[in-house]
Amino acid sequence: MTTTNQSNYSVSSQAFEIATALRKLYITRVAFSVLWIALVVTLAKANTTLATILFILYPAWDVAATFFDINANLPTANKTPQYVNVGIGILTTIAVTIALQSGIPEALMVFGVWAFLTGLIQLMLGIRVVNISKDNGQ
Repeated sequence: MTTTNQSNYSVSSQAFEIATALRKLYITRVAFSVLWIALVVTLAKANTTLATILFILYPAWDVAATFFDINANLPTANKTPQYVNVGIGILTTIAVTIALQSGIPEALMVFGVWAFLTGLIQLMLGIRVVNISKDNGQ
């Protein structure tokens, strides 16, 4: 005889909803990134105004997407890395805007440092998720 525990069902349902929301968010982030790259590669060289907008837009978009990520996760989840990412993204948006006053190469340097830092944060989050899964026997 199989019995269903209502609390397990609730947790499973909540986990499913979170996984679905995060999947949609990550697909949206990838689509935005691909579109952004296509615009940079095809249009930015000929239009410095567009390049400027694109360089400012990407870290600002990342901040917004990270807030969606924070809201999609469990309230009890440690969100410190995401909040650090938001802070870095806001500072980067400002730094890129300032660096663009000197030129695209300077903005690219700021952009590269930001990409490296946020990549490390994402790696830390990924490792944490894998470790949590292992600890839970999944």
